Amino acid sequence: MKEMKTIKKAIKKIRKNQACILALEEISELISELTYLLTEGNKRQSELEEEIADVTIMTELIKGTFKISNKDIDDEYKFESDAFKAYSQQNKMNDNIKSFIYELSNLQKSICKKGRGRHNKKDIIKAIVGVKLHVNFFKKKDIIRNKECIKWEEKKLTRMSKRIKKNTII
Repeated sequence: MKEMKTIKKAIKKIRKNQACILALEEISELISELTYLLTEGNKRQSELEEEIADVTIMTELIKGTFKISNKDIDDEYKFESDAFKAYSQQNKMNDNIKSFIYELSNLQKSICKKGRGRHNKKDIIKAIVGVKLHVNFFKKKDIIRNKECIKWEEKKLTRMSKRIKKNTII
């Protein structure tokens, strides 16, 4: 997979604190877009899809940086998915958007603490899974289009690959 090759190269090129900074920035931008979605409606779908693509890439970067396996993520996903499904069905869309913002904030906090050596890897795993569950929910509800997210991911990964070659990833 081209995506994983680019992410692995990025992990080798940048330091842990740089990966954390990149992820925190992208998470903040997605929180801004979700806040806009909450207040203004889905008028900026393309921007939302772009930021979701960025955060998806950054979660892969964080997984690699902190040596989190796909099995760790899959196990937690299975554990959390039923509870999330029940929650998302019982609540209004605005509550699901707020929940997504909360999960992103939790991921930011976990990354910061783990980056300083103060947090347990399990917390980042739970936060990544929470974000992943919300992204999948948004795709199922057609708030975001999967094809468009994939296009944005490909575009971002191509740009990241070029920056890696030039040693200007940050």
